[in-house]
Amino acid sequence: MIENIGVGDRMHLLKKYKSSLNIKITMITIIFIVLGMFSMILYTNLSVARLTDKTLNTMDRELYYLLDEYYTNYINEISVRIEADYNGYLEEVQILGGIFQEVLDKDNALEAVMAVVKADPYFKDRIIFNGKWGQNTSDEPTAVFMGRYLYDDNGEIKANVQNAIDKTAIFDMIMPSFVSHGKNKIQIYYTGGVDEDYTRMAPWVDIGHSVYDVYPELYDLPIWETFNPGLVDEWTERMLDKGIGNPKLIRVSQPIQDGITGGIILGVTYPIWDRETQTFKGHVAYDITIESIIEQVEDIKISNTGFAMLIQSNGNIFAMNDKGADVLGLKNIDDSTLNNGTGIGFNRLNRYIQESTIESVRNLNYSEVNEIKEIELNGETYFFINKKMDSFVSWTPELGFYDEAWTLAFVVPRDEIYKMYINSEIQIKNDQNIAIKQQVGIGAVILGFVVIFVILYNSRMTSKLNALTNKVKQMKENNYQVDFDIHSEDEIGKLANAFEGMQQEIQDSLSRLKVQNELLKDEIDERIKKDRIIDYLENFDSQTDLLNKKALLNMLKDMSLDFDQTFVSLIIIGLDEFRKINDAYTFKVGDEIIQMLATKLDQIVQSHELLFRIGGDEFAILFKGKDLNALILKVEEINALFGKSFSIRMHEVVLSASIGVSTFPHDTSDTLDLFKYATIAMNHAKASNRGGSEYYNEEMNYSARNRIEMIHELNQAIERNELSLCFQPIMKIDTNKATGVEVLLRWHSKKFGHISPSLFIKLAEESKLIIKIGSWVIKASFEALGKFEAAGFVGLEMAINISVIQLMQHDLVAETKALLEKYPVKEKQIIYEVTEGLFINDFDRVRTTFAELEQLGILISIDDFGTGYSSLSYLKNIAINKLKIDRSFISELHDKTGWEITNAIIALANNLNLKVVAEGVEELEQLEHLRERGCNEAQGFFFSRPVDLEHCIEYLNQYWN
Repeated sequence: MIENIGVGDRMHLLKKYKSSLNIKITMITIIFIVLGMFSMILYTNLSVARLTDKTLNTMDRELYYLLDEYYTNYINEISVRIEADYNGYLEEVQILGGIFQEVLDKDNALEAVMAVVKADPYFKDRIIFNGKWGQNTSDEPTAVFMGRYLYDDNGEIKANVQNAIDKTAIFDMIMPSFVSHGKNKIQIYYTGGVDEDYTRMAPWVDIGHSVYDVYPELYDLPIWETFNPGLVDEWTERMLDKGIGNPKLIRVSQPIQDGITGGIILGVTYPIWDRETQTFKGHVAYDITIESIIEQVEDIKISNTGFAMLIQSNGNIFAMNDKGADVLGLKNIDDSTLNNGTGIGFNRLNRYIQESTIESVRNLNYSEVNEIKEIELNGETYFFINKKMDSFVSWTPELGFYDEAWTLAFVVPRDEIYKMYINSEIQIKNDQNIAIKQQVGIGAVILGFVVIFVILYNSRMTSKLNALTNKVKQMKENNYQVDFDIHSEDEIGKLANAFEGMQQEIQDSLSRLKVQNELLKDEIDERIKKDRIIDYLENFDSQTDLLNKKALLNMLKDMSLDFDQTFVSLIIIGLDEFRKINDAYTFKVGDEIIQMLATKLDQIVQSHELLFRIGGDEFAILFKGKDLNALILKVEEINALFGKSFSIRMHEVVLSASIGVSTFPHDTSDTLDLFKYATIAMNHAKASNRGGSEYYNEEMNYSARNRIEMIHELNQAIERNELSLCFQPIMKIDTNKATGVEVLLRWHSKKFGHISPSLFIKLAEESKLIIKIGSWVIKASFEALGKFEAAGFVGLEMAINISVIQLMQHDLVAETKALLEKYPVKEKQIIYEVTEGLFINDFDRVRTTFAELEQLGILISIDDFGTGYSSLSYLKNIAINKLKIDRSFISELHDKTGWEITNAIIALANNLNLKVVAEGVEELEQLEHLRERGCNEAQGFFFSRPVDLEHCIEYLNQYWN
């Protein structure tokens, strides 16, 4: 049956099966049962795990205490044995050394005994010299040996050496007894001091062939300098500090391998002194083998593979079995012995912890006492137990005398000690896994029974839901006349009633919705119209119907080049001083001019170009192309528009415009930068090429930034005390006497240095800082006038330059009145100089302001007369006292035009009963011409350059009335 069902039908049945509520309820039940069983199993196992961890931690702690106690006692017992061993040697050599010292101290008292000893054949040292060394015969109790450097040129033993040998002959009775009894030792010997370094050794040994064949250099070299250079001097210093016979003078050498016997030996030496001269006489020495100590350490069995070792304080390990060397990454005893290249001699052991191939061994702190540490060696954990033993005195040429202390250490694998613990841990975990499996099995059986029960119960419960689902599907197909014939009091019956009520509500809602849709359609149409109006207002200029600045910036943001274009340029056109046209002809005329200009610009813009109005007096053209010559021609075409006058309401108005151009991608890789760079180029044109055009370059950007920085510095110039006043004398031409001074402002910036007034005054006016700076200049000028009068120049006139902005946007009258109340200034002593450009502004306000200043006793002078506003009506309608001829006319007196203009200004002033001041006089010829034409006053370099207050006073002292 199932085989006859197609693939599509199977997928449909599977989808239906997955979406069945019965299946969902069954799955949710299963999930909750599984989660509950999982939580129970998890909780049980966590409890068992906590109990296990607690048990194992207790076992671990108790085992550690047992380990600490056992190995501490064990290592203490071994170290006591080793300490007792080498302490016995120290005590014995001290006894023998004390006997030697006592005998040599009393050599005079024992002189008779020494004579008997010397005469007795037993003590007769029969020394035979073979040309290399001298040595007595083997039938004597001790061997006496010396190198040939202790013989004189005649082959005889030097007298001092023979005397020393005779004094120690008595030791033939003592030294053999000490060798035979007491601690086990290889040999005892006595070596004389400097220049007497013969050797007396027991038992008798053929020193010449056994030692000097090994060290042939000893034929001619002193023993002390060969074996222990510097020891005698340091020993002497130590003796003088601690006293003869002090145990701290006993020296124990480092463990070395004897090149003759091959055994590991120590040298224990006791120094002998001459009490009277406090000089070194020689030393008594034991050569002892420590093979038994090394074997004892190497044979220590700790667990199965643990080992012990003896470490010197410098980290050299001289006792350890080969297994230990392999575990610690060190060389064995043979490989770590440094020999002299011949295989004979006393060879130094060289097996340091610091040279291990394992980092944890190199970092091991072995000097700490009685501490158990864990270290990782080749992936396995080991216990490290150490015990620092009693110290003794040692000496090396490099370190001198120092306290040497050996460290006995045990290294034991942790797993071998914790074997029982590890086995218990494994057994517990196995039992825990078995318990989990049993719990899972029981849970699976319970789950099976529960699933069968849930499926059977849910099948009965969901039959009504299936019927309700079929009814709802009919509603989905827009059939809202379905009969819900399900009648029951349970939740499903209530749901059927709710659906029936919802069906009726939907029918009512559809009717209402049809009416509302019609109304909504009308509202949407109205909103679309409003959106279009808003879009227009946002992106178009209402006066010219041109695209505005916002539209331009949006286009630049998304700008891209077409396939036949290589660049995009933005041309910004800024009208020059258009505000003056508004002031002169009213704003209505100005608006008509803007509309006419927009029309003319639109006529020269081609179809692939776009025209914008981006400000009150600024337009922009977005130009795309592939030929830069076309761009240049376009800019020239725009310039040509402004060569003709505009006829507006019976007025002929000539416009001037400055043009800035920026090009993508030549100037920038970001089209948004075109607006900024074109604006910079336009401002640069206004500043340096007004009425012309400028193409952006990087230097303009620098100039713009520099201008901003300069304005910032200028804003702080007063607080930084960077502004100062200079004064240029004004001379009465007919008497050649000074009548006043003109105040001139100077700025010396800490950042930019000296700035020209023509530059910073313009910046101050553009940024409106001229109001603050102008107020400072007026106040400082009033103060300076007081200083001039104090210097004797009573009645001196002072001319102060007033900016148009300062006069029009600031209450100059109130400020002047306050200063006049503060400073004792006479009437007509202060002169405010203004330029003709002032009169194209609010004429009535200018006239009122000048009248109020006149009432305060302030004179008005027109500066740079003849270069500005062309109307002369203000001369008779406004209170003016002086005219100042611009320096450009004075400099052109040799030219006919300059000569005629100057004469006309002087004549005009005389007819209007105004005084005339000529500025920029630099030559005597100019002065004579002005005098002939009736000019009243003059100033310029011919008289004096602008100078500070002090130098101006000096000048006035010469030319004052």
